[in-house]
Amino acid sequence: MSNKKTYLLLILILIVALLLRVYKIDAKADGTDEKWSFIMADQILEGAFLQNVGTHAHVPLFYVFLAPFWWLSSKSILALRIVMILLGLISIGMTFFFAKKLFGEKIALLTAYLLALSPFHLIYSQHIRAYVLLMIMCISAIIIMTKYLKDEKIKWLIILTVIYVAAFYIHMFAAFFVFAQYSVF
Repeated sequence: MSNKKTYLLLILILIVALLLRVYKIDAKADGTDEKWSFIMADQILEGAFLQNVGTHAHVPLFYVFLAPFWWLSSKSILALRIVMILLGLISIGMTFFFAKKLFGEKIALLTAYLLALSPFHLIYSQHIRAYVLLMIMCISAIIIMTKYLKDEKIKWLIILTVIYVAAFYIHMFAAFFVFAQYSVF
């Protein structure tokens, strides 16, 4: 398959993914746990987040990421959903390029297609929570780990450590991913 055809198919997959994710996006009610994202983003903007840090159940980096979009959009839930959709599309693209490197174009296209249609990925790409951003960090960690295993340069371990720390500060479940990744490699 030619590169041009492969990338046209990837663009088509991303368009389908986008259409599925934006369909009736403004009709979706904000969930209870999404309201915590708004509260935490407000606290970041007001400077009260660090004062209340001991009372929070979640780590702060996702809310730090979210706060500028919350402020720039004049606290628009729809704008935040669009940001989450874009993160979902980025994760599909990253998955494609990583799968292409490991398994070739056909498997990469199939992987991107299945992820684009995945009900869980679709829901979490619309949900204003840390899950899709955490997915991007985990995919990045896998990519960097494979680079390190290939050439064993210390710079990859430094980058991997930064990704692990950032992922942990996005969501505590990243600790399970780090443990699993080191168990496999």
